[in-house]
Amino acid sequence: MEQPTHTIDPDGEVMIILSNANAPFAPEASITKQNVEKADDEDNDKSSEFQISESTTSDSGVHYNDRNNDKEPDSPRFCIQASAKHLSCASPVFKKLLTGSWKESITFQQKGYVEITTESWDIEAFLILLRIMHCQFNQIPRWITVEMLAKVAVVADYYECKDVIRFFVNIWVEDKRPPDKYCRDLILWLWISWAFEYGKRFKAITATAMLHGDRQMNSLGLPIPDRVIGKQDTHSFFNI
Repeated sequence: MEQPTHTIDPDGEVMIILSNANAPFAPEASITKQNVEKADDEDNDKSSEFQISESTTSDSGVHYNDRNNDKEPDSPRFCIQASAKHLSCASPVFKKLLTGSWKESITFQQKGYVEITTESWDIEAFLILLRIMHCQFNQIPRWITVEMLAKVAVVADYYECKDVIRFFVNIWVEDKRPPDKYCRDLILWLWISWAFEYGKRFKAITATAMLHGDRQMNSLGLPIPDRVIGKQDTHSFFNI
């Protein structure tokens, strides 16, 4: 395996190769009314920004479709050494990769170690998630920005382990308040409140968005379900 740039577990059998790290996240330009309307007219059926790669033999890569086409040859690349046991226990996605019928799992079963590739995650957000998975709580920040929280939430959502980080999310949001106008941060808050089921906050955010912005909210490429973005009456989603 390659030499790690970050070591979560020095005895770890898994080397996670993160390429094209720190890709653009939820670009602010797409929040304007003009861009929302143009996007709706040009491509109503556009798929999610986040999907599993279909262009490689690996089933573990994560791609931001329209951004990876412009990937620089020298884009940031990191190698993170981690524990197969901790990854499998915390994430059904990692468990499937390490114990299922994928190429990675076959390699792991035959050799006792494996490299797993992924793309585009913010390196700091990814390390926060991995350290929580490995119970390294003394290395978890007690305060992070809304931007970083949204990034961590996206990675946790992809690896299906939001419950693993919920304790820290509750701490991170404790002293924060969503903005009272329609802006990029409001959409980040919409994603956070949806992902972690903050019902009252979700209702307040959607009310603000509908009052001060477009009736059709823009997801900024975040994995917010279309039924949430297009929903006018949000009260049925959370009975809180």
